[in-house]
Amino acid sequence: MNQLTVVRFRVRYRLGEYLEVVRLQAQASPALAAAGSWRRGCCLALLSLFATGVFSIRAWQAGSSHFHIDVAGLRRRSRRGVTFIAWAEVMQISETAHGYLVRGTQSWLLLPFRGLSSEQQGELMQMFQVYARTSAAAIVSAPMVPG
Repeated sequence: MNQLTVVRFRVRYRLGEYLEVVRLQAQASPALAAAGSWRRGCCLALLSLFATGVFSIRAWQAGSSHFHIDVAGLRRRSRRGVTFIAWAEVMQISETAHGYLVRGTQSWLLLPFRGLSSEQQGELMQMFQVYARTSAAAIVSAPMVPG
């Protein structure tokens, strides 16, 4: 990888990807972890139902997301606006079933695998190693924890 590497792709988020992120975030909550299994299951079911409605509205408003990842950071542009996470703001990178979840100090971005070629995934991993404060080993194996 050279300093001029740029990863660009376009994707429209899917409900399963969004729900996975919501569930991971909820399961990292100490309050939910302390709840009994029945209560935890009910909370996750209600949260999933609510998140489905939120996703439907947001996905309709946003349309496709255009990603541009370079030496400056990660940028997603959609009809809802631009989300930018500078590399210095990256707090955690987690690999989920659907993609890489990049958590910044103010926002997060899901980079779906289905939008990336295998070459782009390799370039992205190299960028994570070079620019982010998180090591490549931590990216692959890190569980979601509150930031």
